[in-house]
Amino acid sequence: MSLNNNMNSNFPKSYNIEYKKSTTHKIGQDMRGVVNYNFNHQGFRSNIDYQENEKNAIAFFGNLYTSAVGIEWNDGFPQKICDGLNMQCYNFSQGCAGVDNNEIVRTVRHVVQMESFNPSFYVVQLCELERRFSQKSLGLRLETNKEKNIENFLEVFAELETLMKEKQWMFFVMDHTLKHNVPSHIINHERCLCWNPYIIDKILQGIPGEKWHEMMGYSIARKIKKNAK
Repeated sequence: MSLNNNMNSNFPKSYNIEYKKSTTHKIGQDMRGVVNYNFNHQGFRSNIDYQENEKNAIAFFGNLYTSAVGIEWNDGFPQKICDGLNMQCYNFSQGCAGVDNNEIVRTVRHVVQMESFNPSFYVVQLCELERRFSQKSLGLRLETNKEKNIENFLEVFAELETLMKEKQWMFFVMDHTLKHNVPSHIINHERCLCWNPYIIDKILQGIPGEKWHEMMGYSIARKIKKNAK
């Protein structure tokens, strides 16, 4: 199942498409059965179905962090931001698939190339540089060669910059595992909200909880308001 197709009138496909238009209580790393995971018609975790002509929207990209795995969706930073700014939350993160940065940016590319959908702002969460995701098998492997990881990341980030050239956007990176020595011009990039934000409340084997999402929501909303002036 590929996210890249030639039908620009369609939103990206979700790797959780089997849950579309439904609610589940156990998914990915969360087998507790205490959280409502609601999925929209497009198969993404969301309170709303997406409309291609929506302009008053923020588009979010990433993996489990942006999908708010482990907590209720309304407590996750994407929905909290949009509630506070009175905007629609369009979540394209692949929370329960082992996606990598290549896949995240492929999803960004798909949305950018859509002719009728023009969100007001893009928030891109990038993940651990060592992750390598297979679209074919939906499997994940880890690359331990840090030089290869940085080389791959630089290529992916260069594409992201090109895609976002005419957009309002920001990014942050969760690279806690191997902590790569990434060039300072990326870490200090004007669009970088933060690099490896500290997880202040860990649940589910290190997944951040509500306090972390509150912190990230406040920081991102403040940045969006500043850029809107």
